[in-house]
Amino acid sequence: MSSRVRGTHRSARVPRTITEQPTARRYAPSVHSTHQDWALGPVTAGSWVQVTLWGSACDVLLLTPADLERFESGQPFSFVGGHFQGSRVRLAVPTSGEWHVVVVPEPSGSVEATVLLTRAA
Repeated sequence: MSSRVRGTHRSARVPRTITEQPTARRYAPSVHSTHQDWALGPVTAGSWVQVTLWGSACDVLLLTPADLERFESGQPFSFVGGHFQGSRVRLAVPTSGEWHVVVVPEPSGSVEATVLLTRAA
């Protein structure tokens, strides 16, 4: 079963590549002027999230609700993902629970993003 959500920010189309980033990382707090957030709801471990990006380089973060709250308040948080430019990013959901996908464009950039969730069987 798949779900698709389309972002609201539009930009020029750029070449796409597939990248897998299944490891969790720590992210230092920073100023987030604008970001896109997709609430995925309850997701089973082993599911995949594919984010397709068009536009400027950006951070793609897979966050729990607690880490999303820390992200939005500028506190250190953990995530799955990284920094990408014009990519098709594929992230593995490490544990079952509620998850969010957040896309943060560069300060002077804009990004259009789509999110596709492929649930584990």
